Amino acid sequence: MGWRDKLAGLISPDLKWEASANRLAEAWNPLLGHGEGIDPDEWKWRRMSHHVDRTLPAFTQERSIEIAYYLWKSNPLARRLIELQVDHIVGDGIRVRAADPDVQKWLLTFCTDPVNAFNRKLRDRVRYLSVFGEQILPVFTHPKSGRVRLGYIDPAAVEKVTLNRDNAEIVEAVFVRNPDDRGDAKRLEVVKWDDETSCRQGDAVYWSVNRPPNSTRGSSDLLCQSDWLDALDQYLIGTVDRVLLQNMTFVDLEVQGADEARLKKIQAAYSNIKPGTVRARNEKMKPTFMSPEIDGRDIAEIGKILTNWCGTGAGFPPHWLGQPGDTNRATADAEGVPALKSLKSRQREIRDLICELLDFVIDQGQKAGTLAPEIDRTFEVVMSPINTVDTARISDAVSKLTNALSFGADEGWVSPDEAAMVFRHSIGQLGVDLPDVDEATGARPSERRRLLDEAGEDAA
Repeated sequence: MGWRDKLAGLISPDLKWEASANRLAEAWNPLLGHGEGIDPDEWKWRRMSHHVDRTLPAFTQERSIEIAYYLWKSNPLARRLIELQVDHIVGDGIRVRAADPDVQKWLLTFCTDPVNAFNRKLRDRVRYLSVFGEQILPVFTHPKSGRVRLGYIDPAAVEKVTLNRDNAEIVEAVFVRNPDDRGDAKRLEVVKWDDETSCRQGDAVYWSVNRPPNSTRGSSDLLCQSDWLDALDQYLIGTVDRVLLQNMTFVDLEVQGADEARLKKIQAAYSNIKPGTVRARNEKMKPTFMSPEIDGRDIAEIGKILTNWCGTGAGFPPHWLGQPGDTNRATADAEGVPALKSLKSRQREIRDLICELLDFVIDQGQKAGTLAPEIDRTFEVVMSPINTVDTARISDAVSKLTNALSFGADEGWVSPDEAAMVFRHSIGQLGVDLPDVDEATGARPSERRRLLDEAGEDAA
């Protein structure tokens, strides 16, 4: 080690390490024939996958929220893209069916609470989940009865969201700014499963969409289309200005032998011509009515391209957005299938979020002693079916299918239970909400409950 290296070590250990690394790189330089060699600054490199965070920068996140809300408020196509989702996903609302009457009553109490008004507010929950990409619902639990009420926090008030340091899929907490922007943000624990208490607990329910597992924030469904929706806005406004300009007319008046004073006097007289006015002139005055000549053949086509492009980004076919083109009944049905699949996928996502919330409500009831610890917690959330019901066609198909199933059951090709499952699935396409049936016994929920009660009495 030379005096330069010793001096570097005394001044800064980092410089000493860099000098050692450079000497090692020189010693193993492949050009000098010493081994395979390494990069001279190898010690500075970091893995690309180290602490990857897919979250948008805070400024971009806040701006995307405001842009999405502005588009939903002002852009007709943006509003329609969101409302199409809400109409299909929510439909006629939801129904909750629990196996135990006490759980059914408890969940009904939560849903019909005058503050929660769950069915009435569900459209807004789904709507603004799509617009903002997030919903933050603080929970307030009654200490004695365990009843749960929901609040609302605007996503723009969220300072940050943190993830579990060991599992990025678990959202840990939400930090909410104070209204006056003074002091530290308020930390709200997100409702989640706790292994120690064997129940769900927390301060707020956090719903998000379009959120990668290692991202802390959700994003709007309009985020990827915001620039194109804005371009469509500007294009249509420019087109309207263009049409208004095209509808303007002016008079080119030629007057022979008039001086400048005479021309100004005649121009003033012609400037206030009203419809139906008769003016006399001699052969020395030649008025010509003119208007701008603007070629507008491309206006409709470009507008259609932008509309279809935004609709494609949302997963909707052109005829859903008022652009039928050359679409007929057969192609319309075929184009609608991917859109319905996408909507059903989002509906299942919403259903899972609601089920998790209702599980938390049941946990609080058991924790407070309102519900028995060993009670049957089983329940299901029934949402409106997403399909286009052709009653005549489905009825005809069910009639033929019934005969086929009956023949197959008689021949032993399918069991009566399997035939019943196929039949019930076909009837379900009509939008009929049929309760679950025990495939082994064929018993309905009320009858199954009665059989369980009788079995319990016999055991006693």
